[in-house]
Amino acid sequence: MLGRTQEAEAEARRAFRSEQGRPWFRHQPTGADAVAAATKAAGTARERVAEYLLAERMEQLHERSAARPERPAS
Repeated sequence: MLGRTQEAEAEARRAFRSEQGRPWFRHQPTGADAVAAATKAAGTARERVAEYLLAERMEQLHERSAARPERPAS
């Protein structure tokens, strides 16, 4: 789910365009090799953003649980 967030999709689009703009793909940015490399870069970027978002959310949960006072055992 985190890989489908707006942030992840935006980063994937940037990575895709960036990969297609590399010097070796500049003359055929829509060729099979360029699209394959760009698709792979987009997937990697999407995963990286999802991992970052997960780590950020886990840290928030950790901070919230640490801030809660402990309840006495009944």
